[in-house]
Amino acid sequence: MFVKKGFSALCILVLIVIFFVMTKKLIIRFDIFLNGVEYYLTIAFGAFIVLFYLKKYRLSVCFYMVMLCIFLTFREKVEKSYSFDLYLGKWLKVIFTNQTVFINIIGNLILFTPITIVMLLGNNNYVKTFLYVFLLIVFLEVIQFVTKTGVFDIIDIFLNTIGILLGFLFYSIPFQFKKISKN
Repeated sequence: MFVKKGFSALCILVLIVIFFVMTKKLIIRFDIFLNGVEYYLTIAFGAFIVLFYLKKYRLSVCFYMVMLCIFLTFREKVEKSYSFDLYLGKWLKVIFTNQTVFINIIGNLILFTPITIVMLLGNNNYVKTFLYVFLLIVFLEVIQFVTKTGVFDIIDIFLNTIGILLGFLFYSIPFQFKKISKN
């Protein structure tokens, strides 16, 4: 029992350290975030992971939302805080040759996947989860627009919505394996 808990604690610690290192590299790469944001993000992520491990899904979701708010608003101000350009086709042509485009597309795809999975674990209702997470996406985009700490971007909303669908897929995979093993 002690060994299992110790191993779990070690895994959580390793995840938190990996998150911090990746976040630090991302923040340096994009140079748009306020000083010290990597520490706030890591604290929120650590709380999210620990609460998830303890199966406190609702609290876990709260800390993920805090993490999203920090990530999307603790930034330098922008001059133009909206974009209705449909540039995704152009970006998809250069996704594997332009690191910034790759990070932006993949980041937007996976940003809302974890919260979707955790919310499904807590309520198992796809329609409610989709609506809540989609409204959260739009809310955060509006906050970025109003505070001018990011860009209200229609492509981000599209990619984030695909991230919700990825969350549904990843949530459903273990259940599909259970069905196959029963047959």
